[in-house]
Amino acid sequence: GNNTIYNQNYGTSENESDSFSLALYITKLKYAYRNKNLYLYYGYGPFGKYSYQFSTGSYEQIKTNSISGGLNGCLGVEWFFSKQFSLFAEYSLNASANYSRVNYLINGSNLTSNQSITKGFTFNSNPVLIGLSIYL
Repeated sequence: GNNTIYNQNYGTSENESDSFSLALYITKLKYAYRNKNLYLYYGYGPFGKYSYQFSTGSYEQIKTNSISGGLNGCLGVEWFFSKQFSLFAEYSLNASANYSRVNYLINGSNLTSNQSITKGFTFNSNPVLIGLSIYL
């Protein structure tokens, strides 16, 4: 709906933005193949994410809160170059339910605010992860 908001300082040419994101993945790994120092594995499990974005422009302010959760699956290869250290490459896909709320505050001829809510279901592929594992 439309609401009147007072004491806001708009009309400057400065743009600002801020964001925060937190994710938790719980993955059960299974080794499908082992040959000396080279291991192939797959994994699956639940995940959840929360993100917040805030930006201001010359005449607008936008706040976004997003929550998603679902199932993640991965496939990877791991090379042990010592007993306690390995290098890995991993590819993952996920399916998730998503909820996002965006609040818009626009300073035009009248100062107005609007809200948009989006719900949905998505399938995503993630970039390949390359990393170092340390086993204690």
